[in-house]
Amino acid sequence: MRITYLYFLTFCLALLCCINTHTLLAQNDELNNLLYELSKAPDAKSRVLIINQIALWYQQQNAPKKAAEYFIQAYQIQKNTNDEEAISTTLHNIGNAYKLAEEYQSAILYYNELLNRKQQQGDIQGQWEAMTELANLHKETENYKTAIEYSLNVLRLSSELNNAKAIADASNNLGFLYRQIGDQKQSLNYFQRALGMYNVLTQTSANSTEKIIALTNTGLTYSKIKDYNKAYSFYNQALDLAQQSKLPVQVANVYNHIAANYFAAGNINNALNIVNKAIPLAQQNNADDVLMSSYQILFEIYQKQEDFREANKYEIRYQELKEKIAQKERDKIQETLKAQVEVERKENELKNLISEKERQAAALRQSELEREKQERDLALREKELEVLRKNQALQEEQLKNQRLAQERAQQLLIITQQQAQAEKQKQAMALLEQNRKLQEAQQREKQNQIELLEKDKKLQDEQIKAKQEQLEKANVIRNYGLAIIGLGTAVFILISVGFFQNRKKNRLLNRQNIAIQQQANAIQVQNEELYQQQEEILAQRSYIEEKNKELNIQNYKMSKSIEAALVIQQSILPTANTFKKLFTDYFVIFYPKDVVSGDCYMLEAIDNKIFAIVVDCTGHGVAGAFMSLIANNLLEKILYSKNILTPNQILEQLDEDVRIALKKEETGNLYGMDCVITCIEYIGDEKVKLTYAGAKRNLFYKLNNTNELLEIHADRRSVGTKEKQRIPFTNHELSLNKGDIIYLTTDGFIDQCNINRQNFGSANFKKLLQTNLHLPLSEQKKAYEQFFMNYMQGADQRDDVTFIGISL
Repeated sequence: MRITYLYFLTFCLALLCCINTHTLLAQNDELNNLLYELSKAPDAKSRVLIINQIALWYQQQNAPKKAAEYFIQAYQIQKNTNDEEAISTTLHNIGNAYKLAEEYQSAILYYNELLNRKQQQGDIQGQWEAMTELANLHKETENYKTAIEYSLNVLRLSSELNNAKAIADASNNLGFLYRQIGDQKQSLNYFQRALGMYNVLTQTSANSTEKIIALTNTGLTYSKIKDYNKAYSFYNQALDLAQQSKLPVQVANVYNHIAANYFAAGNINNALNIVNKAIPLAQQNNADDVLMSSYQILFEIYQKQEDFREANKYEIRYQELKEKIAQKERDKIQETLKAQVEVERKENELKNLISEKERQAAALRQSELEREKQERDLALREKELEVLRKNQALQEEQLKNQRLAQERAQQLLIITQQQAQAEKQKQAMALLEQNRKLQEAQQREKQNQIELLEKDKKLQDEQIKAKQEQLEKANVIRNYGLAIIGLGTAVFILISVGFFQNRKKNRLLNRQNIAIQQQANAIQVQNEELYQQQEEILAQRSYIEEKNKELNIQNYKMSKSIEAALVIQQSILPTANTFKKLFTDYFVIFYPKDVVSGDCYMLEAIDNKIFAIVVDCTGHGVAGAFMSLIANNLLEKILYSKNILTPNQILEQLDEDVRIALKKEETGNLYGMDCVITCIEYIGDEKVKLTYAGAKRNLFYKLNNTNELLEIHADRRSVGTKEKQRIPFTNHELSLNKGDIIYLTTDGFIDQCNINRQNFGSANFKKLLQTNLHLPLSEQKKAYEQFFMNYMQGADQRDDVTFIGISL
């Protein structure tokens, strides 16, 4: 069964407690190189080439969804170019990747884009390829009417291309699709057309297989319209061709169809003989699907003969083989998911390593820039000190020049004083000389007094006049001397004032130089302190970055482990296709409180019975996820291995199995679960028998064409917990009609608190259901989801929420 899932989930969740921090760069050099080249790609064309190589690498690693992500990156770049051929190839690659990942709606979206481009280009071959893919995708999603529309276009384009093999394949596909929608006439028409085309084709192994399928499909269609003889005729043709082509699996498959045809015609003995021919061929060739069909036919035959022992034997074999095939499919899905998770993990680690290298390079560049800045700052401070020294030298030179000027002024004053003194002496000598001459003239005049008095008087007058002129010249010379003495005195005073001012300025400059030197010393000390602080900060930052890196790695691995656990938990829940195959309408609201949930739900079809089960396990998150997986595994064993198919007995057995699995008697732990189990049996075309048993979870239901909500109360007992009084679980049987609706829920919705810490409560929950009963289930789902989000606004989600509505 699914015990493997439990072990794997246990391993994934155990990673939360023991995380290995080793890197895996060497494990995938190719991807590492591609990612590194992508980070250094110089232009868009190079990026597209490398991105496509990465996508193809992921596709080879069985990770098609990851491949699609990279193909889409390439497409986003190519959309801005005119390279239609490259764009078409990328669109095809995206669609193919999503098809391999079984995400068919996404594949349809991109193949439609490819088709639109091919139609604009008038490319018939490209249109044929895109429409063929779209027809197959819509067939895969059981959207048969749309698949028919595309297949008719494929047939038309095949004719335009004159491709006989494509015409045959398209006709065969249309025959199958028309049969699926119940148009047997059109189905036969296209099968006949396909056979006609296969008959004219050269017989190869591939063409033989296609022709066998067409013959078998034609026979099946005739069998459906109860023309068993014609069906037998086509089956025989298919059998002969399969035997001639030595295709044992096809032979066994045709035997099964012939046996089913005999059985439908009422020829039980022939049916038994023919199906027994199919079994050894299927066993020898490991054709489990064919063998399962053989067991199903034998079960129907023996049941018809009322040989219930043999019928039960082949029913068990059928169920075992069905489970084996289902397990293979689950294993395949699990392997795909593991591959997807593994390659994503490797990619993220490689990206982180590349980012770390780039971060280290950036840090190194930043460190170099800071070092250069420090050197520039130091050089600038050196220049500033040099300027200060030059200024100081200039000031000293200026002081020296001022002292020289002062000395020159003093010398000039002395010279001026000496010149004035010499001039005074010269004037005195001139005056003495004049006096001597005057005395001589007086003596001559005395000697010549006898001479003419007139001449003496005239001479005296001339002498007096000359004396006056000499006196005037002496006065002028004296005035010049006094002026020179005054000027020298003024110069001396100015030089003295300048000297004292310069001395004052020199003292001020000395004080400023001392202050500047002190500031320079203080700056030097501060720089040393800043440098030391910077080194300490860098050391602290390195330590913090290292711790952050370790925490980021741990958080990343924890989140990846939980994501893997989520994928595994989701894989055991019923799919939308499972609900659609079993019910006409439904809704599922599933809100885990954390990433993984302590709630789970099941949908199983066994012996014409459908079991709809909702389980609310103790706890949520990781612990709840363990419990939900245990519950799912135990319920599968109870239903399939122990063949217990009554709801109250299922609960009793589940209670016992939980006690054993959790070792209740030894540990006394309080883990358990609340459940609602319903068994649905369709009786005739309109009636439905519903059997319900509940462990603390009530069942709500609504009858068709009424707007009244009804409720059946569960037993007040949980599964697997210690109860003082072990009240037996009770079966409740209801006779309902098709169209009636049942509601299964855990207590998460009811116990949710609003921002005022008020529980929603059971009474309000029933009022909410009653208010929306008149709406279609799809509208009800929207109403419940919107109400829940509004009520919870501003508050945290308190518990896991599971709420399912099913229209019978």
